Amino acid sequence: MDPFEEGTLFLFCGHNRSCIKGLIYEGDGYAMITKRLSDTDEAKLLSLEAFRRLMDGFAVELSTAD
Repeated sequence: MDPFEEGTLFLFCGHNRSCIKGLIYEGDGYAMITKRLSDTDEAKLLSLEAFRRLMDGFAVELSTAD
């Protein structure tokens, strides 16, 4: 991936999985997005649409991974 291509998103998760950080290039600079998770006991499946809604601050219904 090209880190300078507009719209490129990189996601990072720490070892305790309680926080997701995103770094996105918006053409004129980077924006950093942080989401603190309250339930980190199980892996979750997340569609692109659910991710977008989550990053917009909406609650989303997540499926448990098999």
